[in-house]
Amino acid sequence: CKFTLNRRTDPSTAEIEYITRDDTTFYVMRDGEYTGLYARYNEFEKEERLFPAWKTLKEHGLLG
Repeated sequence: CKFTLNRRTDPSTAEIEYITRDDTTFYVMRDGEYTGLYARYNEFEKEERLFPAWKTLKEHGLLG
């Protein structure tokens, strides 16, 4: 899963990608580089879990 974020700061975009790590997790990549984070598949199974996953990315400075 890959998506591009439009940001208000430079750089004006960031590409976030989730690459399969194993049966239960993804590696989290930003602009083609590993962030040191991983996400669990079940974080994306339910809509109410997307916001906490997004918040984690923001807290780690991955969303600008």
